[in-house]
Amino acid sequence: MNIGLLDLFTGVATELTTTTSTWNEHAQVRPDGKRIVWVSSQGYPFVPVANWEDTLATDLWMMNPDGSGKRQLTFFNTPGMPEYKGGRVILSDGSWNPAGDQYVVQADVAVFPAALSQVIVLRSGLTQ
Repeated sequence: MNIGLLDLFTGVATELTTTTSTWNEHAQVRPDGKRIVWVSSQGYPFVPVANWEDTLATDLWMMNPDGSGKRQLTFFNTPGMPEYKGGRVILSDGSWNPAGDQYVVQADVAVFPAALSQVIVLRSGLTQ
């Protein structure tokens, strides 16, 4: 799955991500239009088959509205990083606050034998 942009006036569609075997979804444009945050499995092993939930791990990424400047914002699935959750994390839909200096997202953490759901708020240092 990839992220695209459709200009409603011209009808021109532009692919902003062009990956294979990567889960990209839930793109949200910052209120000022200068950044896009989305959920991606980029960098993690992922097998897009019927039981995809057994291998999917996602983090937040940010890019410019033209698709340039892609960078990973969170490292919930990377051992040794401060925000590592100790289990596989799958993020779901998020949203910007009206000022565009905070982003909130739901994280489902698979810490076996159970799962834990958290709401995470990213503040302006990460979202600029």
